[in-house]
Amino acid sequence: MVDARGHRQVPVKINAFVDEAIAPVVRALNRFPRLVTTASCEGAGGVAFQYGDTWQEMVSFCAWLAGELHQRLEEGAHISLNCGRHILTGQFHVEACVRERVVAELDAIASRWEPTSGVLEQYMEDNYA
Repeated sequence: MVDARGHRQVPVKINAFVDEAIAPVVRALNRFPRLVTTASCEGAGGVAFQYGDTWQEMVSFCAWLAGELHQRLEEGAHISLNCGRHILTGQFHVEACVRERVVAELDAIASRWEPTSGVLEQYMEDNYA
């Protein structure tokens, strides 16, 4: 990602204060390299995030993660994309009644995630070539 001054931006994981009930979801999402959480709220059950350097990477990651979660959960977690003027932001919503299970599934998925595995590259090639 490049900012308005032309400076290349890189993700850095930092410590931040977040609502206690949504903190496990924020931690689990931050296990994915190149994913940056930008906001969260336990009341809304949501976490805003960005992934990668391009809209194609962001869309591909969201589609891939949604597919992985769909195989493991019947309901309770939702991924959406918000198209802003200059940025594409993901929204991950999880219902409070399944939050612990969603966190466990995210941890399991993240533990085997390798950003260099070619999963997203293959997905992008299949869908955007």
